[in-house]
Amino acid sequence: MVCPSQWTWPASTTTVNQTPVAPKQSAPPPPSQPPVASTPSSNYQPKNMTPTATNIEWRQLPGEEEATFEIRMPIILAPSQGSGDIEVSVGDKQVVIVKASGMVIWQCRMYSEIENEIEWTLERNKSVLVMEVTKSQAETWPALLNVPLKADDQHLISRSELESRIARELPSLPPTADSEKKKSEEPVPELRETSYEEVEANRAQVAAELLGIEMETAAITEKLEEMMKSLNEAAEGSEEKETLTQHVKIASRMLELVRETRNLRSETATIENFLKVQIADIQKARVNIGEIGPYETEEFQDDAEKQITGIQLFRAALQLSNQDLGTAIHLLRLAAIHHHHAPSVVVLFNIYTDVPSSYPRGASLMLQNALRGEGQDVEARTNSRVGDLFNSGTRHFPPIFSLAVHFHQRAAIAGDTHSMVSLAMLFFSGECSGDEIITPALKKLNTDVKRANYFIQCAVDRGSIVSYLIRAAQYIDGADGMPKSMDMARKYYERAITAESSLSSIESKKMRIGTRMTLGDLEKRLNADKPAAAVVVSESPAKAATTTSASTRKVVEDDDDIIELRPSTNRNAQPSSAGPRFGGMVPSASAGSTSGYSGPTSPTSAMGGTVAAPAKRNNAFTASANKRKATWERVARWGVGAYAVYVLAFPLRLIVLPFFYEKAAMIMDLFGLGGSGGGIEGGF
Repeated sequence: MVCPSQWTWPASTTTVNQTPVAPKQSAPPPPSQPPVASTPSSNYQPKNMTPTATNIEWRQLPGEEEATFEIRMPIILAPSQGSGDIEVSVGDKQVVIVKASGMVIWQCRMYSEIENEIEWTLERNKSVLVMEVTKSQAETWPALLNVPLKADDQHLISRSELESRIARELPSLPPTADSEKKKSEEPVPELRETSYEEVEANRAQVAAELLGIEMETAAITEKLEEMMKSLNEAAEGSEEKETLTQHVKIASRMLELVRETRNLRSETATIENFLKVQIADIQKARVNIGEIGPYETEEFQDDAEKQITGIQLFRAALQLSNQDLGTAIHLLRLAAIHHHHAPSVVVLFNIYTDVPSSYPRGASLMLQNALRGEGQDVEARTNSRVGDLFNSGTRHFPPIFSLAVHFHQRAAIAGDTHSMVSLAMLFFSGECSGDEIITPALKKLNTDVKRANYFIQCAVDRGSIVSYLIRAAQYIDGADGMPKSMDMARKYYERAITAESSLSSIESKKMRIGTRMTLGDLEKRLNADKPAAAVVVSESPAKAATTTSASTRKVVEDDDDIIELRPSTNRNAQPSSAGPRFGGMVPSASAGSTSGYSGPTSPTSAMGGTVAAPAKRNNAFTASANKRKATWERVARWGVGAYAVYVLAFPLRLIVLPFFYEKAAMIMDLFGLGGSGGGIEGGF
């Protein structure tokens, strides 16, 4: 299976003409003026290209040479052709172009920017072209190529289909006027192909959500009345009156946002509509920490700051993080808010995640950045992270399958290989990793092994190291529709180890490839004289993902950590006060957990119990619906309790606010955000 890709000839290319004088040659720096004989974009013929890394081996040189990587590409030359007919050049600071006798035979965009000088040689009787390429910035790449998917790729789920699915996942609440009278007794409209059990589950969800909104409204109203009474009794001009005035303003705005959310949920659930719900939910949390405005703001201190680019602000922040953390955070916020600089957004999100009272700030920055642009113009890193958040289920990002797919598709169209793998894991399992109460009917609808394998192949075609390991795990057991082949398993395992040498370390042996096996187990089975017995094919496809401890996470500008396909997810974490299902799960100790890919059960086994006829009550599904309702009711009670404590603690928050930067400094040190910025990965 070959993943089609969309290619765009770079705006300008630097042609490097080499005259072979030794077995290994070095391309000279680009000329100051483009040569007249260079091939113009109008003469470019895509059909002559090999536009993937499927048959290419690549490795990143470790240690001090981490900025260098090697590409070994099979090549077929005519008997009369030699090294003098080969031309290797760099275009658009990121595209490697290989020509033979003036014809383009391979052209691919690297994961990040590279230097213009490429050393190359022909080996194995002129059948292998070996290129040594230098990265513009020393960092570990999770994949070789950064190639977008076509926006009209038939394997992507269309917007209309996603809208249909989210309407099934999120049944709308009764109209506001009717909810005052009927409340939870309001029947849930039955959609086409909706089973009786799904209707029962939806009814429980609607009842629990209405209960949560009612309890939250009552709690805010009661507290507002108490504050208004105290405000009227407070002396004019006193500090108490000023504080109470601010508290009343905050509570009133929160009550407005609760009602706004209630009205939005009365409409039919769509992607746009539910994102408005989540934005209002984040805004409510921001108001609760004293931020009345709809968006995060940060003012320039002088005109000099206005002239600095986002990348420059980001790098300056890293250099100042140990000396002046307040200024460092100020620079990061300038880069994130005024320049929409994704690495700054991700770093701020990770910092705010470990400061609960400031988490809404990071959530607001992350979601707003991810919503920018369309097609290949979107910011892949923040879209991929938001997709992970909706997959794992965290505060303000509930586990909604359709939204996880939506954001990962946006990132995949922009070329993000992590999202391609994430899409595969979602379609393998048919559910979000943080959703433990999905109905079997929806899980069956979402499960698509063929589509999942396609996205794994898309990642393989781009040299994704994670996808190599997943393929090895599939082939060694003959799982997920792939044939059993020890040779193919060994091939992909060796590709992964070659591309990232740290996977050969003793520590890496404990990392899991889903729940099927560890990396060490995979190596032992490949090296055994006799192949181990095959695992049942129907085992969960989503178990082919790699896991690692949350403590090993690094603050990076994207989630493509090659050894972190599935960070640990706290399924038993407490939900937030945002209401049933919409509060999600509290993130784990890691900064901004990514999606969990290991599905709890096999899609096949999950569909084993066929949905009963509407006239016959299925006790198993009834128990599931009751469990769902009880869960949401507990969420609602906890949420209201947490809100009450949070409001009562507002004066205390004002007192401890000056100590925020001290706490943030400890967090920055924990994640290694020193002056060198060595802990930040990803291309800028």
